[in-house]
Amino acid sequence: MAACLMAYNGWSYVSFVAGEVQDPHKNLLRALVIGMAIVGLLYVSANAAYLRIMTIPEIAATERVGAELATRTMGSNGATFVSITVLLSIIGAINGCILTAARLPFAQARDGLFFARFGRVHARFRTPAFAILFGGLWTGLLILTGSYETLYSYSILAAWIFYTMSVAAVYVLRKKMPGVSRPYRMWGYPYTLWLFVIVSVWFMVNAFITQPRPSLMAFVIVATGIAAYRIWHKPRPVTDLL
Repeated sequence: MAACLMAYNGWSYVSFVAGEVQDPHKNLLRALVIGMAIVGLLYVSANAAYLRIMTIPEIAATERVGAELATRTMGSNGATFVSITVLLSIIGAINGCILTAARLPFAQARDGLFFARFGRVHARFRTPAFAILFGGLWTGLLILTGSYETLYSYSILAAWIFYTMSVAAVYVLRKKMPGVSRPYRMWGYPYTLWLFVIVSVWFMVNAFITQPRPSLMAFVIVATGIAAYRIWHKPRPVTDLL
């Protein structure tokens, strides 16, 4: 389940750069809907193809299912083609992460909630260069500390903790600030909201039961943010940004 959710996880990245999106009231929702629809179609189609050609025990015993499927249907050249396609997809995903993830510490620093240096803009390239550099170094360190399966187990659970809180916050904020302008309408509210929260909580509880160590580590990593927030909780102006 964690691996499946990881395949869809890029949906949230567009919200990281919401401040740089033109006409976000329309384009954010449009990007989320179109992007998720394309990913869902590709993911379901790929799994349908796997199940058409291979049995479930064969899929479970195969390390690279896509390459094995291509070998059976198109020969060795097909396996090479699929491998190259996967590598190009990984490069595209990394590019998206670089463009978006650096905006998180950048925005925190601009709001006085993180080290001021992360909020600086490069004089020539007009990018959050230090945030991008630090993100690359931190990613390299994480790669050296564990396997891919361990890392995505940590990251996907940590991400869903925030997704669940973000969705629940919609209900809280609508109650606390009923008069605020709301350019977005949530389909099926509040039923869709609570359905998402219930399923998310079920997933997280299940993860804690079936994978206690990675789940606990993910929780500890997220909890460190509370301590960090207490250090920087007083908004401070960030100077010398340019």
